[in-house]
Parts: sequence; structure tokens; C-alpha cells
Amino acid sequence: MSRIQKTIGTVIRVVDYGDSDQILSVLTPDRGKISFMAKGARKSSKRFGGALDLLTQSEFVFYDREGLKSLNQATLLATHRQLQTDYDRLTSALRCARTINRLLEDDQEALDVFELFERLLQTLSDESAPEMLGVYELAFKLKLMLRLGWAPILDVCTNCGKEPQKNWFSMAMGGVLCEDCHRGDRADEIPLSPGTARSLHMALKLPFDKLTRLRLSPSMVETGTRLVDGFIGHHLRPLATFTKGPQSSR
Repeated sequence: MSRIQKTIGTVIRVVDYGDSDQILSVLTPDRGKISFMAKGARKSSKRFGGALDLLTQSEFVFYDREGLKSLNQATLLATHRQLQTDYDRLTSALRCARTINRLLEDDQEALDVFELFERLLQTLSDESAPEMLGVYELAFKLKLMLRLGWAPILDVCTNCGKEPQKNWFSMAMGGVLCEDCHRGDRADEIPLSPGTARSLHMALKLPFDKLTRLRLSPSMVETGTRLVDGFIGHHLRPLATFTKGPQSSR
């Protein structure tokens, strides 16, 4: 039997359904990710207002049942206005939201993920240096995997435990391999410079407000992003390319 429940959460995905409805993915502190059916959300803007917009935090009243929940009411609590007016910051935040949606199952408890994402959104809103956006996004993905229990090992060899002098990243092994454990016949082993490996490890460990200490070149950020997205895709499914602007995340 359905029960009326209430929670707060941040909208991380919106999909149009039928002629007038929407399906939402919402990240909450107490229930993890919840999927809602919002009946008539596209037909009348008055019913939910801006409470269903991407990256907004709202209070949701819904009928609790297994699987897709039926949304009854939503009240807008907070928005990140700075993100809405900056294309680069907004698309970076939406890519992170999409990663959460891929990695979290519905109703999987995830208080630390909710808090991590809120810190990221605040950082992206406040930070004035555009060149740091890639670093924050990369660090977020690493920290997200750490909280879900399968972050890559970047400081020591994942096979023997010693600190490598030369690094190869193994998708299958889930981390770096040293020169002794590296096998040249494995296609999934990617050469990785010691400096990049150390920087990625620090990005995993440092809080967002300390990441400005890192000196990650654009090429290192690009390498790290390709490695992390490849690692996610190896264990799940490939990330869709983000090419059509913010609305394509809906």
C-alpha cells in the first residue's frame, strides 16, 4: 500500500514522459536517489513552479511505493543562481549529476553523496577561476567513487603494494601497477606518469577548498578525466558524450 512521505532533495535528472508528465531523479540525504513520476508537470507550470528544475533543491511530498514514486507536491527551497547564468559551470555540474545518476541505484542510502554534491555545487558557484572547473569535476568523480567503495588505487601498486617508479593504470585491476607487475600484453593497461598519478591521488584526498594547491596542467586534467570516465565505463557502461548543452542532460 502506498504511503504519503516527505523528503528534501536535489534534482539531478529530468525526462519528459508522454504529453504532459515528467520523470525525475532526485538525490536526497535520507533516501538516496529516488525516481518520481510528476503527473501533469509539463501541462501546468503553476503546479510545481520551479521546484522540478535541474540542480534545484526542493521539498517533495510523494506516495511511497516500490519503484517509481508518484509525486504529489514539490516546494522550491534553494537554487544555485550563479550556475544558471554560466554555461561552463552549469554543464560541469550537470555532467557530475549524470555520473551520480549512473552510479547510484534507486533507494541506495547515500547521505555522504548528497553532502558531497552540495559541496561541489557551492564550490562551482563560488569559484572564480574557470581553469579549475575541470579539476573540480575530476575530483568529484574520484570522491564519488570513494564514497561508493570502488575508487581506483593511485598511490601504490594495486597488485604488490609498493610505490611505483613507473605507472600503468589497469582498468581490470582498479588502479596503478608498478614496473614489475605491469604486463605488456594487456590492452587495458594505460601508461601514467608518476606526477599525474600523484596529482590524481591528491585530488581524491583533498577537500574542494584545498584543490587550488594542486598544479594540474590541462593535459593532466584531460588524461585524468579520460582515465576516470574509462574506469567508470569499464565497470558500468560508456558515458554518453555531452555535446548539446545543458538541456541535453534532461
